[in-house]
Amino acid sequence: MTILAFTHAIVVALPMISMPALLDENAHNLGLNLVQIGWIWGFGFLTSIVTVLIGGALSDRFGTKIKPMVGCFLLPINGVTTHLSRDCDT
Repeated sequence: MTILAFTHAIVVALPMISMPALLDENAHNLGLNLVQIGWIWGFGFLTSIVTVLIGGALSDRFGTKIKPMVGCFLLPINGVTTHLSRDCDT
């Protein structure tokens, strides 16, 4: 469980920590106000509400032995697919 928590902290939390430093510059470049930047930054948390509910229900169903294994398997897949989606030049 500790490995899963540290993996999540590095993969998910670390990029979100760096966002406040970039928000002012991005808002200026895109011509957005504070409310619009808040909507963009908060959208990731809004979508996590659905995934947390589904993940919690599945965790209750299958138990605590399977949850860390599935989490450690899915987090790298999420990172790879995110990286591949950013590299598409269409």
